[in-house]
Amino acid sequence: MACAASERSASPPLDVGVRRAVVMKARRARNDYLLLLETLMPLTDVERPDRVLRRFRVGAPALDYAPPAGSTIADFATHPSGEVSIMLVSDAGYALERWTSDGARNGPVMVEGVVPSSWSHDAARVAPLGEDVVLALRADDNAVRAFRYAPDGGRYRTVWETIVEPANDLLPRALTSGSFDTFGQLRTPFRAYVDIGPDGAVWVGVLNDPGTDLLAVHNATFGDDLRGVSQTGPSYDVLVTLLEPTGRRVFSRMVGTPWHDEIYGLRAVPGALLVVGRSETIPGDAGGWDGLLARVNEDGTVAAGTFDVDAGDILFDADVLADGRTVAVGATGYADNPSGGSISETCSLLALIVTGQVPTRVALPSLPRHNQLRTVLADAATVWVAGMSNGPGTHSGDTDRSVIRADPFVATLTLP
Repeated sequence: MACAASERSASPPLDVGVRRAVVMKARRARNDYLLLLETLMPLTDVERPDRVLRRFRVGAPALDYAPPAGSTIADFATHPSGEVSIMLVSDAGYALERWTSDGARNGPVMVEGVVPSSWSHDAARVAPLGEDVVLALRADDNAVRAFRYAPDGGRYRTVWETIVEPANDLLPRALTSGSFDTFGQLRTPFRAYVDIGPDGAVWVGVLNDPGTDLLAVHNATFGDDLRGVSQTGPSYDVLVTLLEPTGRRVFSRMVGTPWHDEIYGLRAVPGALLVVGRSETIPGDAGGWDGLLARVNEDGTVAAGTFDVDAGDILFDADVLADGRTVAVGATGYADNPSGGSISETCSLLALIVTGQVPTRVALPSLPRHNQLRTVLADAATVWVAGMSNGPGTHSGDTDRSVIRADPFVATLTLP
């Protein structure tokens, strides 16, 4: 992995240009590169992430998109034109804004009829469908709704909307102690993930908490007969739904392992969806979490596997390379408190190249404190990764909040 500290052109590696942040997502918009940067915050503020979107342009200074007062950036999507759709969340509701390559902003357009979850301002995601954008968002009754919007003179108009998951009794969970939400695991139950395949297939994924009535009301609403993956009792799984570009539901599937599974990302690839996260394969063990990588094909078949690399493992993003192999990125070598869920300060960068279900670990530098690869961007023959280094664990800032910080980076991944 290489990272050039002084590089300012729009060709990674990039000098991120800020400190004390994490690169949460990296995408390309024509010749520009966009990074979603999150400033780390104490545990008490997890429901309102502090984010800015930075755009690197060829031969021009970087541009920053900061959200309007009272709003936070939930996600963004890049379009073939080079324009960007930005998903905003506030107490007032969800909103979309179009951001052009020269930095022009057309003002937020409210998503009508949906009140955000009171528990999280990180409960929505967006994905591009050509110049259109598809939203998946959590409402205050915990229903998950999807919308397709088309650009209309710098604004947006609604093409369709649909219920992906009905209202259910999901409630927040909390750590018993600590000062930092290391993986964002307290937000995970409320996040609704979405991505769109090259053929326009719309995929939406959510966590199924067995302590809620989600699965029962899903089956009753849509006439499905879905059941948890575990054969021995209720377990946390991932509930994935495929929609046509028209919004018509194709199918839903339960995805996961016999153990407690958590979703931290998904990526649509030709003919399928990749789901990434972690699975607690050895409950009660400090290193009992393994990286989760699952594939849902457009014919409805599902395959899920786990990777035990070094103590605790987690995957945040994945993609398929030009040669057909899968690249998956995340973190490894952490310890988890089985009783309280706290994550250790020590954690290493993780990148895997997977052929079938056989992983090859990519050699990466050993860095101090907590480190994560949060996002991967595969572009032709080159793969870039981004995330954080020198970050905190759950208890790092218990006595000194100033150590709740990290160094962001973008780097080139050298493939085996």
